[in-house]
Amino acid sequence: MILTESEKRLLLKLKIKNEKWKIHKWINIFNATVILSIFFVNFRDELILLALGIYLLVDTVSNWNGRPESMLLLKLVDQKIDPKSRDT
Repeated sequence: MILTESEKRLLLKLKIKNEKWKIHKWINIFNATVILSIFFVNFRDELILLALGIYLLVDTVSNWNGRPESMLLLKLVDQKIDPKSRDT
């Protein structure tokens, strides 16, 4: 399979984003914890804080091992580019 330069750039960005997720998930957990703590201690009327904290927590936990669609796309592209490294 032959990729254009823009497709190669997009794949590189996707690989980098996938690698950075290992750090970002812990940052998201920390942020969700801080936001929910602030909500429960100080601002019980600010429901946007509750919604934001819950969203961060649920999104991070549900995609803990990475986004499945990006991982599948990267795996398929790697197999198409280098057919010798196929897992059979």
